[in-house]
Amino acid sequence: GRDCNQHGEILQPLAWNATNPYSLKMQDNPERRAGRDRRSQPRYRIKQPAMLLSKAAGTASVQLLDIGRFGLRISVPFRLPLLDEVEIRLAETKVFGVVRNCRCIRAIEFHVGIEIRCDDPAGASALDQSSVLRKAKTLNQGLGIDRRAGR
Repeated sequence: GRDCNQHGEILQPLAWNATNPYSLKMQDNPERRAGRDRRSQPRYRIKQPAMLLSKAAGTASVQLLDIGRFGLRISVPFRLPLLDEVEIRLAETKVFGVVRNCRCIRAIEFHVGIEIRCDDPAGASALDQSSVLRKAKTLNQGLGIDRRAGR
């Protein structure tokens, strides 16, 4: 996958500026850990339909691609802005999160990484009790994407 603009043109990788979240700059630190290396919990592959509710884009039917305790990745037919607050409905579970990345895969396919908000002082995630997360762990024999053979 590559980063693309709304017209499908390939862009340079962008980095989020924590001091000014509305400012995106070209990524210039090759030592910065990327993608799943920054995750504190494993992700598990799964393909399952879900519903997205976005303040910026409205409601859409999406495909869940992977899931973990504090995040997930979905495939959507449009770009979602970084830091957009979203709601994802998975089977019996409703979770709230923030768009952390959006990568253009094809002209009308974007993979969106969502960080799940954790409002529980004990650190529990809304996905901890989700049947979808349990199913993904079972299907992947408890091995996250990083730990599966050949990855």
